[in-house]
Amino acid sequence: MKRKLLLTLVLCIVFVLSGCMKADFNVKVNEDGSVDLNHVIAVQNEMLSLMEGENPIQKQEFETMGYKAEDYRENGYTGVRVSKHFKTADEMNAFLNKQKQQGETTFNITKEEGFFKDKYVFKGNLDMTDMTEGNAGEDEMGMQAFMSQLDFKFNLTLPMKVTKHDASRVNGNTYTWELVAGQPNNMQLEAEKTNIANIALVVGGAVIVLAGIGYLLIRRKKQVTV
Repeated sequence: MKRKLLLTLVLCIVFVLSGCMKADFNVKVNEDGSVDLNHVIAVQNEMLSLMEGENPIQKQEFETMGYKAEDYRENGYTGVRVSKHFKTADEMNAFLNKQKQQGETTFNITKEEGFFKDKYVFKGNLDMTDMTEGNAGEDEMGMQAFMSQLDFKFNLTLPMKVTKHDASRVNGNTYTWELVAGQPNNMQLEAEKTNIANIALVVGGAVIVLAGIGYLLIRRKKQVTV
């Protein structure tokens, strides 16, 4: 698959086609702690015509990896949309780490539980350095120059307050990192979620204590009056 992708990139350079390939990686963390992955990887239709219609991105490869995959044809691009649902972040981490190979993507969401707040830490690395392997001299310079024009993005949507991040931009609860082909892409984010149940428990306990104190004060006042 990597050889076909490299062929696509070379053709992009030869014909100077801006935006010939795009990859949108989407991760959504839900209120119940479950996680949904939804990715689109596609090639511009003009590029496919130069390759005699042979798309280097095949959904069968993603299905073999355990994803649900379907054909994608929108806005002048053809490729695949892949998705997968996980009950917990740990389940997703285990799935991705099982498929990880040396020098490729790492992705983890960890949860640090607290009484009033839970802290979520996201760390990711989409390593695309191997996309330039085997190129040297002018070929390497041309490849790197054009790779900066490819449309690769990673979007993380969260239902909680974010306290720290290094995203390229933010839109509501979605944090987007612009990925650079041919380079390692490190991402980091921290978020907090309030434990409503525990806070309610504390407030409820405080109300009971205050009610008890009030009852004692009223009772004492009555005794003094008598």
